Amino acid sequence: MTSTGKFAKGSSWLALLISIASVSGIALALLGYGVAIAVQSKFGLPHSMTFSSTLELFNLGCWAVAQVLINITEASSWLKAAQEIWNGSWPITVVVVELLWIVGAFLWMAAVVCKKFKRWISKPIARITDGKSVLDFLRDHRYAGKIAAVMVVSVGMIVGTPLVMVLGLIALVFLCAVLALIPQVGHTMGKTYIDDWVIRPTVCIALKTRDVRMDKTVRTPQPGAPTVYGANCIAIIRAKEEVDRGRVIFATPSAVLLYDPRTGDVRRVAIDGATVKVIGEL
Repeated sequence: MTSTGKFAKGSSWLALLISIASVSGIALALLGYGVAIAVQSKFGLPHSMTFSSTLELFNLGCWAVAQVLINITEASSWLKAAQEIWNGSWPITVVVVELLWIVGAFLWMAAVVCKKFKRWISKPIARITDGKSVLDFLRDHRYAGKIAAVMVVSVGMIVGTPLVMVLGLIALVFLCAVLALIPQVGHTMGKTYIDDWVIRPTVCIALKTRDVRMDKTVRTPQPGAPTVYGANCIAIIRAKEEVDRGRVIFATPSAVLLYDPRTGDVRRVAIDGATVKVIGEL
């Protein structure tokens, strides 16, 4: 293989990787947007305040992906997620199916009209061209060919422009309906995470000393013992003074969403220049 062939092959692989990365980035951002919508639906915090950049959307999308990986072996979680996704996405599915039916009916009507028009116009054309084909007749009569070309272009612009606009609108609605399914997945995963790891826990995750972390003893839970869920709790410290604390809902590189289970207070706290401290109780 020549150096040119190797370069072309390497370029094609590079273009493929770039395309995959672009699609993955769009999907991750849409998942993150769904997570932001989940925060708004559960706590009322406007979703636009959950993130401030595309990078933070990617960060929120990673939370959704992590939730999928955590529940990948739990059939009940998958069933619950599938039910919530279906309940939220079936209107979109109905729109997609209706669009497909409309496009199919339009194409069928266009085919029928074209077929009937061809039968209707074939006899007058045969009389005008003395039995010759249209192309042969236009070759023999140059001026007629030019006039016919102008007429075809004019009719095509008059009929084709609205047709292209309608088809473009249908394609845009179809694309939006399909893309809306990805945020729906992020919304479901975000709600599941909030329910399981933010609202349901009754305590914060306890702090562990070095000795506890070094202890590798496996302790089997007592049969019938209740499962205790813990939430991630942090305190925000500025200038050596604690300014806020609460359960972590979601976090981005520039801010953290905190929830106070006692008052129900939800707030977005900027963490630029602050110290974030993990705490064992509120």
